[in-house]
Amino acid sequence: MPLGQKSSQHPGTTARDIERTELGSTLERGFLLEGQDKFYNLLKRGWDELYFFAPYYWGAINISQRQIFTFTEGDTALVTAPDLDTLKKEAERYYNYLRNQGESVAGYGEQESILRKINLMRGR
Repeated sequence: MPLGQKSSQHPGTTARDIERTELGSTLERGFLLEGQDKFYNLLKRGWDELYFFAPYYWGAINISQRQIFTFTEGDTALVTAPDLDTLKKEAERYYNYLRNQGESVAGYGEQESILRKINLMRGR
């Protein structure tokens, strides 16, 4: 996708590039000036909190769409996993990264419930 083109995957952001993660998910990078409204709008549309440290540093997950959206100081990333097993691994990678960065435990409250929800969806 050309730089500056509006993203079809997450409206309101400007796409910069589409790539693949190490696990084979698509990764669409973009930019968004204000992220707090986006976070609350995602939650209203059925997304779950993946982590939230500040209005400028958070992540959300939509298990049924197999997507993770992150916002860090304007930079956005939309990860779309090919299946639920990969989505679970992607979520675990985010949590491990945050732990390795020495983030406080404030954002980890959702980890067990998110991974449990993914496991329930996989069991369908």
